[in-house]
Amino acid sequence: MQEDGISHAHTGAVNPGGFDRRAIPAAAIESRWIAGDGHALRRIDWPQEAQGARGSILFLPGRGDAYEKYLETLAHWHEAGWHVTAADWRGQAGSGRLGADAVTGHVSDFGVWVDDLAAFWAEWKQATPGPHVLMGHSMGGHLVLRAVAEKRVEPVAVALSAPMLGFYGNLLPIGIMHAASRMIGRLRGVTTPAWKWSEKPGEMPIGRINLLTHDKDRYEDELFWREKR
Repeated sequence: MQEDGISHAHTGAVNPGGFDRRAIPAAAIESRWIAGDGHALRRIDWPQEAQGARGSILFLPGRGDAYEKYLETLAHWHEAGWHVTAADWRGQAGSGRLGADAVTGHVSDFGVWVDDLAAFWAEWKQATPGPHVLMGHSMGGHLVLRAVAEKRVEPVAVALSAPMLGFYGNLLPIGIMHAASRMIGRLRGVTTPAWKWSEKPGEMPIGRINLLTHDKDRYEDELFWREKR
C-alpha cells in the first residue's frame, strides 16, 4: 500500500548512483501492521526475490524519526542483497500520536515499545527469509538492546547506531531527577510537551540542524518528508 500524498516518482535529491532520496522506491511496499490492541504501526518492506535473498534486516529508527529519513541506508542494504523492513514506533512519525497534540511524541512506558517490537519481530521473522538481523538507531538502539537483553527477540546479529544508553550531563543524582519529573508530570500532565517546540507549533526550531548533522542536503531531505507527509 502506498502512503497518501507522495508518488514513487520524484527527482528532488538524486545521488550520483541514481537513487532518489525523496521518493519511495518503486519495489518497496508501505503498509500498516496492527498490534494486539489494535494500534496501527506504519512499516515499509523492500523485498528481495526469495531464492536470492542474503537474509533480512529489520531497522528501527530513533525518537521522533520516520523511516523516510533512512531510505538511502535501506537502499544500500537492499543493493547488498538483503530483504529490508523498517517501521515507525507507536506514537511516532506515521504511527499515530499518544500525546495531547499532533506534534508531541509520548508513550506511557518504554515497555509498550518493547512489546510492539517483540510481537512485530515474531510475525516478521516468520514471513521473511533468514538469517534475521535487527538494527536500531538512537532510541531504537536502546529498545533493540533491551528487547535482546530481556530475550524478547533472538536475532542472529544486532547493529546499533548511536544507541541511547543513558543521559549525558546530569547535574543532579538520577533519583532526584526522577522525583522532579514525576512531580512535574502530576502538575502539568504527562502528555503535554516537556519544553517549547518553536514559535509556531510543528515548525522546526531555529538551529536544529546544528544539533543533528553537518549534512545540509540530508537535513533538507528530512524537512521535505515532514512537509509532504
